[in-house]
Amino acid sequence: MRTHGARNLMIALLTTVATQVAFAQGDTLHLQSGESKQGTIQEWDYRGLKLSVGGGTSTVKNQDVINVDFGGAPKDWKEGVDDAQNGKLADAVAKLQAALDNKKLRAPLRQEAHWWKAQALAGDQKFDEAVAALKAMLEEFPTTHRLEDVHAAMAEYLVKGGKGADAITFVDGEESRVNKLPESGSILEGLKLIRARALLDSGQGAKAKAEAQALASTTGPRASEAKVLMGLISLKADNNPTEAEKQFRDALKVVTKPSLRAACYNGIGEVLQKRGKESNKPDLIREALLNYLRTALQFPPTPGESTGAHEDGLYNAALCFKYLGDLSQDKDVAKRNNGRAAELFRRFVNDYPQSKYKADAAANLQKLGG
Repeated sequence: MRTHGARNLMIALLTTVATQVAFAQGDTLHLQSGESKQGTIQEWDYRGLKLSVGGGTSTVKNQDVINVDFGGAPKDWKEGVDDAQNGKLADAVAKLQAALDNKKLRAPLRQEAHWWKAQALAGDQKFDEAVAALKAMLEEFPTTHRLEDVHAAMAEYLVKGGKGADAITFVDGEESRVNKLPESGSILEGLKLIRARALLDSGQGAKAKAEAQALASTTGPRASEAKVLMGLISLKADNNPTEAEKQFRDALKVVTKPSLRAACYNGIGEVLQKRGKESNKPDLIREALLNYLRTALQFPPTPGESTGAHEDGLYNAALCFKYLGDLSQDKDVAKRNNGRAAELFRRFVNDYPQSKYKADAAANLQKLGG
């Protein structure tokens, strides 16, 4: 009896350990509700994901998911994603390509490998290669859960690579393709917004304004985003800072997405900063600073999200501190403001080594004593 009992106990322990190992290798979804859900992701597209749990399947909407911890991810994949998020861009590209070369890599992991490879390439200013990575992603996963992110990134990278016309062509082609997909209304509106932004970034302000106005006047899900874009158009294309400030403040009443609120605060900050510099009025620069600090402190980008708004806020907050230091007649106040400016410039250089502001940030930091 002792022998059988010992054997039965051993079987029970092994079964428990095996179950725990299998469970640990599953995927963990962290939800907006604060709860977690575990299982294995079977499918994941722009509508949501299907999670295999035990003998059944659970469907989860994308908007309910904050992030996912993938079980059983290979070393190249995990290190590649970490490197992409931490600025080790060349290493990230090499490791993620190695992960993609493994044809047995699960589909959800393959989607993320394509995405983070493109982000690393773009961060290294290799926009043509980043576009190619996103094209490969769309070819393999035409209904990827990151479909809207891919649309926005593709247009952005084409414009930054000097191919604004190609960005418009891409958006038009995607609009035709996505129109045939079920439950794609919000994505279609997103494409209209992306086209308007691409037109603005390509120097076609009038066309951008017409498209943004048409979208902003609707009751659709992207109308509030279009209102933010109208502020950017007034600021950058129409050179009308007064109207831009009004539009940004109006947009803040309706937009809830952190990145959009950040864009509004940055826009208001830019208007006030310019007025303060032109008039040498510290009060205006302090008000601009408060707006930039909202972005820098309250709205850090989530993993995979564009860092553009956060870069703008952090860099310009540092500039505002420097301007206040330059304008102050009190040596102690000037020293405090310059110290705060140096602290933010240092943080900027460390956090965004590939930013378009890096050289200016580094030069300002050197002037302030490093």
